[in-house]
Amino acid sequence: MVLAQAYGQSDRPERGLEVLASLDAMPDVRFYAAEVDRVRGELLLMRSPAATAEAHACLQRSLDLAALRQEKALELRAAVSLARALARGPRHREVRARLAAVYAGFTEGGDTADLRTARAQLEELDS
Repeated sequence: MVLAQAYGQSDRPERGLEVLASLDAMPDVRFYAAEVDRVRGELLLMRSPAATAEAHACLQRSLDLAALRQEKALELRAAVSLARALARGPRHREVRARLAAVYAGFTEGGDTADLRTARAQLEELDS
């Protein structure tokens, strides 16, 4: 997964998607399904504007799965990614409310990178 993200950061989302596709064949990776879906959604958005619906579906699936499994850190990451993807769309208020609710669930670790990113995304959504 880290390799897939690195490909995205180096402007090679197609290669990152190939890495994620190879993970789908590994049964042990299902443990990380929420994070795989989140990274896949972000890479799809980087790859092509035409993949927006598929990317949004991946991000929503990531958020829902992390919430179901009570994986708070992964839920926060998915909420931030979905909020970024839908920041200017008609679901702006909905995703902002969901991100705010997930963010509010953290009572410790306010200075972690994920929580700082979530706080910044909330501020951006409010502006």
